[in-house]
Amino acid sequence: MGKFDTAIDQVTKRFLGRHLWVVTATLKVDRDRLGPFLDEHITEMLKLEEEGHVIAAGPFLDAAGANTGTGMFILSAPDRKSAERLVARDPFHREGLRDYEIREWIMNVGRWSMVVRLSSQTAEIL
Repeated sequence: MGKFDTAIDQVTKRFLGRHLWVVTATLKVDRDRLGPFLDEHITEMLKLEEEGHVIAAGPFLDAAGANTGTGMFILSAPDRKSAERLVARDPFHREGLRDYEIREWIMNVGRWSMVVRLSSQTAEIL
């Protein structure tokens, strides 16, 4: 371990340090070919969210603000093999419509705020 690693460890020791998996997905086919699998894709992403695996997910947009058919999601999984199994559930990947790259990532800093209204049983992310 070098001086830089020691310095980083010292500075970040109080940070969250949560290990996650960042998945970037790129199109292999014309975007219109995603259409027949879109409902299944959304259903699967919602299942992964409900199961506690998806931290965040969404498409990349082009300069005009249009969905490009490519995207990114951040997964919570115990190891790379588990992350790969989760990614393989997406029909866009299973059907060979998109390639993907999985990278391990450590979430150290950030901020999420939420308001929970008990009386109305509603919540809002700020």
